[in-house]
Amino acid sequence: GTLAAGVAHDFNNLLSVIQGNAELLMNERLGAEGNYVDEIIKAVNQGARLTTDLLSFSRRQTLQPQHVSISEFLQRLQSTLLRSLGERVQITIEVRPDADGVWADPSLLEHAVLNLALNARDAMPDGGTLKIQCKQAARNANSTTGEASDLASSYVELSVADNGDGMSQPVLAQAFEPFFSTKPVGKGSGLGLSMVMGFARQSGGDVSIRSLPGEGTIVRVMLPASGGPTLSKLHRHKSTLPGRGEEIHLVEDNQAVRQVTQELLGALNYSVSVSRDGWEASEFIEQGNEPDLFILDAVLPGPSGIELAQNIRSRLPNVPIILLSGYPKDEVGDATGLVNVQILKKPTGSIELSTEIRKLLESRGRLKDPKREESK
Repeated sequence: GTLAAGVAHDFNNLLSVIQGNAELLMNERLGAEGNYVDEIIKAVNQGARLTTDLLSFSRRQTLQPQHVSISEFLQRLQSTLLRSLGERVQITIEVRPDADGVWADPSLLEHAVLNLALNARDAMPDGGTLKIQCKQAARNANSTTGEASDLASSYVELSVADNGDGMSQPVLAQAFEPFFSTKPVGKGSGLGLSMVMGFARQSGGDVSIRSLPGEGTIVRVMLPASGGPTLSKLHRHKSTLPGRGEEIHLVEDNQAVRQVTQELLGALNYSVSVSRDGWEASEFIEQGNEPDLFILDAVLPGPSGIELAQNIRSRLPNVPIILLSGYPKDEVGDATGLVNVQILKKPTGSIELSTEIRKLLESRGRLKDPKREESK
């Protein structure tokens, strides 16, 4: 787990550089060259999904749990499942009313369900039935795998079952091992089930699997139940949101990541100042500078991004902060309690970054008035 998380951290920095430069190229692309840029970004997204699996397996993923309505979640996901599984797989979904709410990270929950559904599809080459069910569940008293600080009092069991080939006992015994796969070389990373296990356990739940040759497979994912209100899916912009000349201070020790992020922010019409480590950033803050927003790498020489965020929050309570990290859990866990701090995982695309910047600037009244800027 430590090795996987370390690889993911360094690889995410490389992906950040590749994605940033590709998006800068996209803004200037001409003719057929645009197709090459699209392929670069597509490969970055595939690499990002791989590092997500690595971090989930090592249980160092940054979780952003919410109250999720399973019925609404599966309704939104159904069209994706239909496209991914094909016409030969029939999908049935059953959510009991008393088991509709879970406390989980919705994006990672979606990733987990899709992984299980694709595994089921591959186990049914001639077609079959995929059944997704949700019901209340009791935690096994002997289970100590959940890693939530306070174990939930009730749980929801989300099961994904197929009537496919099933697994032999030797295969079943290794099913959750990372990089173990029965698929041909190049057809799968072998991280799907280990990712599901890591996500469930880090969320404070657990996962189990039952399978017999010729009788299909059922995977049961147990997650903490939630009786709170559901949060509707956030609207995601499909294009970048440019700035209005607001000042952003970027703190990043990796030169390549710092350079490409600075150029991306400049292309988004922001005024950018930079610090190369925690010491330079501390000096910048001590001098009384007050930018409109800080972007901090979580892991820095000198004071860490968390320590800088705490310092900024005590001195400049109204200035929003974005924390970026490719090695999330241990480094940014202490930041989740800080007000007006948004945590983003590397690599972060220009659309997501510009959307979060705009949202934070608007929420703190730091977005410049375009009419006033025009008059200047």
